[in-house]
Amino acid sequence: MAGWVLVSLTEPRIADPGDPDPGARLGLWSSFQGYMAGSPGMLLFVGAPSMILLVLISGRRTKLPGDEFKVLAGALLLLPVVLLVPVGSWMMIIVQIAVQALFVAFLMPAGRSDREATG
Repeated sequence: MAGWVLVSLTEPRIADPGDPDPGARLGLWSSFQGYMAGSPGMLLFVGAPSMILLVLISGRRTKLPGDEFKVLAGALLLLPVVLLVPVGSWMMIIVQIAVQALFVAFLMPAGRSDREATG
């Protein structure tokens, strides 16, 4: 969800459907609300597959060393972002990749440590 909030703040503003000028854009708050209305779709296309992948690979966390597990998890979490390629802008894709990478780097628990493996 944090990624989608960032996307809604960094993407170009939504075109104003009520204005005859094709270059007219909604205000920041209205545009933000329009992007946030798409949150359920983002949850369906990126959030749900990411959670399913995390559940599937969580069993490997105790079998792989910390760095190998994070690399595996990071690579797999980029797969749902591929679903955005046909429908999203490059900024949307870059922000989602950055959020997934930050999640893996700072929030995801590491795999087993070398001490746990030997002791």
